[in-house]
Amino acid sequence: MRAEGGEARRKRRIEQLRLLDPRRADDFAEIEAARAAGLVVASVQNRYNLVDRSSEDVLDHCAREGIGFIPWAPMDAGRLAEPGSAVDAVAGAHPGATASQVALAWILAQKPWMVPI
Repeated sequence: MRAEGGEARRKRRIEQLRLLDPRRADDFAEIEAARAAGLVVASVQNRYNLVDRSSEDVLDHCAREGIGFIPWAPMDAGRLAEPGSAVDAVAGAHPGATASQVALAWILAQKPWMVPI
């Protein structure tokens, strides 16, 4: 990847790179290997929501390095919107707010530059 990435960048075939779900033990190694190959890592897309915060270390790394972070499954595939969900009690404390609105508000409050999908 090192030689090919740098060559592709020089030839302007690859402008930016988006990494999907780098959550393994070598998370940062994967991100940094792409950058060392001369690629611009524009964003990282990981599963992240109110009940699944397993990507917080990657999120912190992206914040330090100026890399975008796109949390997918912010509603946990709809489970956070269901009655009796982990968010339902919190939504009850906010009259007029649905569980979906609370879950999305939580995501958006984490980092001002995050864009959930």
